[in-house]
Amino acid sequence: MVALLHIREWLPNYSFEKDFAFDCISGVTVGMMAIPQSISYASIAGLPAQYGLYSDLQIMYPIFGTSKYLVVGPVAVMSLMARVALERIDGLQEFSPEWIKLACFLS
Repeated sequence: MVALLHIREWLPNYSFEKDFAFDCISGVTVGMMAIPQSISYASIAGLPAQYGLYSDLQIMYPIFGTSKYLVVGPVAVMSLMARVALERIDGLQEFSPEWIKLACFLS
């Protein structure tokens, strides 16, 4: 069970007095970059902006993730490839519910 819940490994050793302020600053900094970036990636993929914001909700990764340095989220190449693939489907309109479902499936 510990192997699945990596938070149980690092949380007991976490120093709130020394690290929490720096973690808050880094969280705000990453948020300031990630929000416009994810909205842009949604636009590249032909999705409404809110889907880019949804992709930045990292709820489960801090609990189950293993990398301290990995940034998990959308990337430009993936967004572009999804859009190009969806544009090749005849009769599929951008921003339609079918477009959004397929784009989410491709990601």
